Amino acid sequence: MNILTITDKPPISSKSPGNPRFFEFTKRLSKKATIDLVLISNRKFVSEEKNIYSKIYSEEAETLKEKLPGRIFKWLWFLPSFYLSLNNQSKRKSAKKLISGICRNQHYDLVYVDGLSPFQFVPSELYSKTHLDFCDSISKLKFREAGQQKKLYKKLAFLHEAVSIYIREFLAILNVKSVSFISESETEVYPFVFSKNNFATKLLILNQGLDNDLFKYTEPKTDSKQILFFGALDYFPNDDAAMWFGTEIFSTLKKHFPSLEFHIVGKSPSKDITQLGSRDGIFVHANVPEMQPYLENAKIIVVPLRVGAGVKNKILIAALSGRPIVSTSVGLEGLDDSLIRGIYKADNVEEFVAQIRLILSEDNQSLKIKLETLSKTVLEVYSWENSAEQIYNSVR
Repeated sequence: MNILTITDKPPISSKSPGNPRFFEFTKRLSKKATIDLVLISNRKFVSEEKNIYSKIYSEEAETLKEKLPGRIFKWLWFLPSFYLSLNNQSKRKSAKKLISGICRNQHYDLVYVDGLSPFQFVPSELYSKTHLDFCDSISKLKFREAGQQKKLYKKLAFLHEAVSIYIREFLAILNVKSVSFISESETEVYPFVFSKNNFATKLLILNQGLDNDLFKYTEPKTDSKQILFFGALDYFPNDDAAMWFGTEIFSTLKKHFPSLEFHIVGKSPSKDITQLGSRDGIFVHANVPEMQPYLENAKIIVVPLRVGAGVKNKILIAALSGRPIVSTSVGLEGLDDSLIRGIYKADNVEEFVAQIRLILSEDNQSLKIKLETLSKTVLEVYSWENSAEQIYNSVR
């Protein structure tokens, strides 16, 4: 079987903060099929595991957001940011021409597309063999971001963006061979689409997975005073979560536990997050090569997301690593009930403080038993292999 994969972000493995979904799926598929990669981005693909791809085609493409001077971009709040991330028309034509040429010279049984943004580069003649992995529903996220805005003009701008993206998602679902989401909850924004039998057959629910060669259960360090948050910090929900915990929740915690430390780990932190690192007890670690050392040193892992969509890979990693997790309701969305039962829930400052105090006062032995159970549960439920197998079987 031959599969052509298309993405506009250099694939990242589970070693790095961020979503490794595309890389981990294609890595598993490469054991049964020949995988070629089309990367449409300025950013270089640097990985020791490039060999999972038989051929790599690349097309440089600078997004409109990258081309705009920072000062101008700051004032363009009324333009949907999703559109600013799209490539200009000439680049779209060039990328489509590249992909059409590749498919003329090589037969592919499946075209696997990594999300809505790279779908813009897929020529329409390939739609009948295209599988589009949405992962999360972007429109659901944008509708939530609109709800967070306090000023009417900003609320309207975000709503305009959400509706525009919803239309793009809807048209993509109508046209491609099949689509996938990370959980059933992500399909709730399309109630009249997947209820129809002919569209329901297009839908795959592909869970996140875990690389248990990289992330392992380790004994909690009873003397650790570190609270950890990690993720791609150039993603608004993660940026907002780190800022909220660092500015409001952690300052309250420090009054009760002066020796506590808050560690923020992730790629491309904003200026505001970087400045948080100058506060007492807060440490920012940018673009680290591996997460495991930070997981091992953590006493508690927090997921203070106020907006977001989909299953959060950080929760799966934290659970596997054997660390207590305090998460908002948004962070728990889409997770299996067996996992949710082992996670401490908090949706405001007072609840976060109360749950962290509870963890810090809990008997070490009883806490250890809970965390071992949580670690075993996540391995039973979440598997890259099982989800990749669904993609493979949909083509056979």
